[in-house]
Amino acid sequence: MLELFFAFVTIYFSVLFLLVYMEDADKMEDPKPTRYPSVDIIVPAYNEEKHISETINSLLALQYPGKIRIIVVNDGSTDATLNVARTFEPRGVLVIDKPNGGKASAINEGLKFADSELVAILDADSIVEPDALNFIVGYFEDEKVMAVTPMMKVWKAHTPVQILQRAEYILNSFTKKILEQFDSITVTPGPFSVYRRKVFDELGGFDEDTITEDQEIALRIQKANYKIASSYGAVVYTDAPRTLSQLFKQRKRWYKGFLENVWKYRQLLHHSYGDLGVFMLPSTIAVIVIGILALFYSIYRILSSPLTFKINLSTMFFGPSDVVLTMTTLVSFFLVSLAAKKLNESNMVLLFISTLIMSPLLTLFWLFIIIDTLKDKLLGVDLKWKGEG
Repeated sequence: MLELFFAFVTIYFSVLFLLVYMEDADKMEDPKPTRYPSVDIIVPAYNEEKHISETINSLLALQYPGKIRIIVVNDGSTDATLNVARTFEPRGVLVIDKPNGGKASAINEGLKFADSELVAILDADSIVEPDALNFIVGYFEDEKVMAVTPMMKVWKAHTPVQILQRAEYILNSFTKKILEQFDSITVTPGPFSVYRRKVFDELGGFDEDTITEDQEIALRIQKANYKIASSYGAVVYTDAPRTLSQLFKQRKRWYKGFLENVWKYRQLLHHSYGDLGVFMLPSTIAVIVIGILALFYSIYRILSSPLTFKINLSTMFFGPSDVVLTMTTLVSFFLVSLAAKKLNESNMVLLFISTLIMSPLLTLFWLFIIIDTLKDKLLGVDLKWKGEG
C-alpha cells in the first residue's frame, strides 16, 4: 500500500507540473525589460583561489546596458583568494577583506557597500553567461517581485557524480519555473540570484545563524507576501561536487538547513499563504517522509526475505507492480524530456537514466541526514558554513 501511494504521488506531481507548464506556457518566457536598473554584484569568497578568476572574468564580460559594480568579499580565506581578487582592482572590482564569519556574514558585509537598485549574489565557484542579467531584470518591473533565480547548470561535468547532478540541476531549474506559477519558490540559490535592494532594508540582511541562508531569505520573502520569480534564460554554471562524499557533505548542509528553516517558518503552513501554505510546502514535506518510509519498507523486505526478494528496477522506485512502474517511468521520462528540450539540453536518455539513479540516492541521503540531525541536536552540535557547496 505504501509503495502504491509513493508511486501515485510521483505520478501526481509529474502530471501536475506538465499540466501547469502547458496551460501557462506563455508565462514561461522571460519578460523583456523596458529599463536597465543599476546592479551591485556581491561575490562572497572563502578559499576559492582555483575558481575566483573565472568567476570575476565572467562578471566583467556581462553584456548589460545598465551600471554594474562588482564587490568581492574575502571571508578570511587561508589560501591566495584575496591576492587573486585584488589583481582585478585596476578593472574596477571592489575587494573587501574581513575575518572569517561565514557566507551570510560575507554577503552582509558586501551589502554595506551596495547602493544600486538591484543586488546579485554570485558564489565564487560559479560563472554567468554574458546575457544573464538581461533575462532577469524585466521581472523587477513587477513591484511585488523581490528576487529572481537563474537557470543553474553544472560546470564541466566530468566525474560520474557530476554527470548525475547535471540531470538533477536541469530538472530543478525546470520545475522551479513552474513553482513560480504557484508563488512557491522556497530557495534563492547562491549562484546569481538577484534581489531588489530595498528588500534588505525592509526585511533585514542574510541570517548569519543558519547554514542555508539562501533558503532562509527566500522563506522570509514569502512570509512577507512578496514574489520570487525564476528565469529560464539567465544561465549560470556552478562547480558541483566531484565525489559521492563531497555530494553527501553538500546535501547534509542543504537538507539540515531545510529542516531548520521549515521549522523556523512553520507559520507558512497556513491557508493565508495560498498554494505555498496549503499545498506545496506540506506536499514537499510529505514526499520526503513517504520516500523515507518507502525506503525503510524496501530495506525491510530485503532483510526479511533475503533469498526470495528480487532486486530489480521496480525496487528502486518502490513500485509494487509492472503497471505502476511503467506509468511512473513514462511520466517521469516525459517530464525530463520536456525539461531538456526547454533548457536546450541534449542526450535525454542519459539525463533520464541519471534521474533514475539520483532519486533513490537522494532519498537515502535524506534518511541518513535526518538521523544525523537528530544526533546533532541531542549532542548540541552546530554545522557552520565554510564556503563549500
